[in-house]
Amino acid sequence: MVAIGAFSEAIDKLSNKPSTATSKSNQTPTSVITLTPEEKLRKNINDELLLGGKIKDIKITDGESNTYSVKVILVANENLTKELTKVGIKKDVGDTFYSIYKEDLGVQYAVVSVNYPTIDKYGNKDEAIIYQARLTKDEASKINWSLDKTLIKGKVIPELWEVEQDNLGRL
Repeated sequence: MVAIGAFSEAIDKLSNKPSTATSKSNQTPTSVITLTPEEKLRKNINDELLLGGKIKDIKITDGESNTYSVKVILVANENLTKELTKVGIKKDVGDTFYSIYKEDLGVQYAVVSVNYPTIDKYGNKDEAIIYQARLTKDEASKINWSLDKTLIKGKVIPELWEVEQDNLGRL
């Protein structure tokens, strides 16, 4: 009988139904955590860019009437070839804009800057902005968000963002 109860509980979890099995332990209900729009934005960006090492900084500025502007600074990873590095940078920018605008959280304006490691003639290491783009809510609100997310991130969003700085040719 215990095996049937556990099986029933597993099926209920998979179908998002409340459990019909009885439990001998006293369980306290879990509380629901509500995130602010700013916290949700940070979570979306971090979740989309799974490799947290790419994110250097996220700045969210409050505007009027629950609106925000967002600046995300990423650090580019060197790839096998210069061309793959360029593709990876643009993919990360698309992923970032997708994470910012996939839900209407009041973002009016977003900028994504990508830094790249540099070494000066003396051997000192630093970072320089290699690519920077911006996307406004006006443009993002026109996107057909019911399309496949891979298509939105890889094809649609790159056609909409405005490039503010492009030094990818220097790689």
